[in-house]
Amino acid sequence: MTVMPRPRLFLLDSFNLIFRAFHARQRTGAPPMRTSRGSSTEAIYIFYSMLRRLRKQFDPPFLAAVFESEGPTFRDEAFPAYKATRTETPPELLEQIPMIEQMLAALRVPVLKAPGFEADDVIGAMARRAAAEGFEPWIVSSDKDMLQLVTDEVFMLDPMKQDTLYNPAKVREFKGVPPERIADLLALVGDTADNIPGAPGIGDKGAVALLEQFGSLEALLDRAAEVSRKSYRESLQNHREQIELSKRLATIDCSVPLDATPASLEVREPDAETLTALFREWEFFSFLKELGLGAAAEPQSSESEPEPEPSTFVVYDWKSHLRAGAVPPDQPVEDVLLYAFLVLADPGACALDSLMARYLEQPAEPERALPLLAARLRPQVQGDLRRVYDEIDLPLAPVLARMEQAGIRIETAQLARLSERMDSEIGRLTDEIFALAGQPFNINSPQQLGKILFEDLGLPAQGRTGKTKSYSTAADVLEALSAHHPIAAKVLEYRQLSKLKGTYVDALPQLISPEDHRLHTTFHPAGAATGRLSSSNPNLQNIPIRTELGREIRAAFVPEPGWTLIVADYSQIELRLLAHFSGDPVLVEAFRQNEDIHTRTAAEVFGVPPLMVTPEMRRNAKAVNFGIVYGQTAFGLASQLGVPRDVAERYIHGYFERYAGVRKWIDQTVEEVRQSGFTLTLHGRRRPIPDINARNPNARNFAERTAVNTPLQGTAADLIKIAMIAIDRDLREQKMQTRMLLQVHDELVLEAPPDEAAEAARLVKSRLESAARLKVPLLAETGAGPNWRDAK
Repeated sequence: MTVMPRPRLFLLDSFNLIFRAFHARQRTGAPPMRTSRGSSTEAIYIFYSMLRRLRKQFDPPFLAAVFESEGPTFRDEAFPAYKATRTETPPELLEQIPMIEQMLAALRVPVLKAPGFEADDVIGAMARRAAAEGFEPWIVSSDKDMLQLVTDEVFMLDPMKQDTLYNPAKVREFKGVPPERIADLLALVGDTADNIPGAPGIGDKGAVALLEQFGSLEALLDRAAEVSRKSYRESLQNHREQIELSKRLATIDCSVPLDATPASLEVREPDAETLTALFREWEFFSFLKELGLGAAAEPQSSESEPEPEPSTFVVYDWKSHLRAGAVPPDQPVEDVLLYAFLVLADPGACALDSLMARYLEQPAEPERALPLLAARLRPQVQGDLRRVYDEIDLPLAPVLARMEQAGIRIETAQLARLSERMDSEIGRLTDEIFALAGQPFNINSPQQLGKILFEDLGLPAQGRTGKTKSYSTAADVLEALSAHHPIAAKVLEYRQLSKLKGTYVDALPQLISPEDHRLHTTFHPAGAATGRLSSSNPNLQNIPIRTELGREIRAAFVPEPGWTLIVADYSQIELRLLAHFSGDPVLVEAFRQNEDIHTRTAAEVFGVPPLMVTPEMRRNAKAVNFGIVYGQTAFGLASQLGVPRDVAERYIHGYFERYAGVRKWIDQTVEEVRQSGFTLTLHGRRRPIPDINARNPNARNFAERTAVNTPLQGTAADLIKIAMIAIDRDLREQKMQTRMLLQVHDELVLEAPPDEAAEAARLVKSRLESAARLKVPLLAETGAGPNWRDAK
């Protein structure tokens, strides 16, 4: 007998989706959306985009949008502090909720609410009733509390995690417990988002282990005396009432009385006339085009460029739309941000306001401006630039969105211990600086520090800065003063400690999401002129790699409990690219023979056999190798190595004598850039170098160094992007749980379950090393460990 499929019912956790998507988009730095009259429309736009995508992708025959009701709920009465810690909803978001409900009415999408209950309860009640009446309910939400509703007949779809679909097995895999134990888990660990207190001192890992051992929260509380770990046992015994209250607060009430029936939630045709009027009011012209009303609806513009086909979605920063769940990954898109970055290669010039000022004759709202900007930029993205867009930049966007959504766990206890030690060290340095100064003062004040250094201590001033003509106390000035007085080095150390403590050690715990207890950085594909990725909230690129403090901060980045962190990076990628671009036979041969390139350079420069190269020779040769890549002058090399300038000049001269092909390539590259005005990476990414023919020698010299370094740095950036796209595709095709988390400089950080770690490391290494065919082999190194520092 043929079993008829159950009709699917989508229940949208509306405010959760709006709130998450709104804030996810804001975190990316995308510009706010307003009409020409100044009305905020961002939340409406995001919610409609998400709804439109879900209907297009899944075509549910039944659908309802569930909202919170006004006024207190039974949870507020049971615990007045419930949700008291939540930040206030931004007014510009709140004012759009009635407009979203207007839009839903025009779309003829039923809205469900129940006085005295939360949306979670309404969804739970409707899902249970629908399953009993032969429907297949899909709860559309990013709220982990909803996982308790999942059964063999009820599913949860998370559009903020690339449409992850949860069944009971997926819930257990994600949270470590089955759906029916989610409320027990929340009762133990608490929920900072809802201010559910939980059991003090018991975290996710401990709670999962306790529930696995005792079976349920009730059994655990009754047998708390049997818990072996003293801190857990005392927490359970001393806070039983609080834990039981937490369970009541976390449990979704599925007995809410509802007037609507599942059958009444059938999808219907929208009220086109009302919807058209609303979209005109909100200036959603691209959506009006889908309704076949674009020409009549959009005001005439002086711009006459052709616009994309209606099936193509024109966006600014596709990645932010993907992270907000507003656009499906397979939707044909044109990304104005990526177009602009390929054309201009200037992060500052790619802001939407800057692009509108540059390319449009009249100011316009983003909804109207984006197609016009795409039409202006599209013709300039041709040939190699088009291939970079199609094969690297655009496919990378969903990869980065997935990485941002995944986030990474932070061991806050490690950072707390480090913060205490740094406090002590900063206090010691403060006392020493005051003793050397002969008086206390504000070390953080450049003006007070300048007076101490140059007036009270009489140290040689290095010039004055700004309109106030105060003494310069910049890092390079203090470094120069270190030879004259020990206070300068102490201040430098104080500044470094204070900056690391404020920027990372104390700040990272504040950036952890209360929803999943992970840190979600934002990657910027148009953040650096070389094409390298940058990041913010936090800026991971600035965590020191070679200092002990930097390593200790990295030790706080950890994988999912029981999993392993995998770290992979290219070995000497820019020197290998220098060999490829220059074709220098000595350099190429050294890499082909897998020689130690720094030892080989030392042997060439100092004229000794490799076996006679001393550690000091190798150190000097390493500085010369990387100095050549970054266009370092003899003065800079001399300062770095602590040798006279003429000795540094001799090293550089010796290098170019032995690697004549490198000298030839540098000269040829600079000359080509003088003629064309831009430099190119291996794949054809361009960077304009406007000062290459400048009269000012400092500006011209910097431009020449940039012209040489950009092909190396830019190509290295493109290679790791190509590898990331392939790694992401392999992981998804092979249905592996391993996921990429971070990309910092030439380094990739992933997390993997134990049974996948070896295969994941092999896959990553293979993809990095096969990202391009060069004259020399690409070499990647991988490591695994319990944290970022020790994954070597």
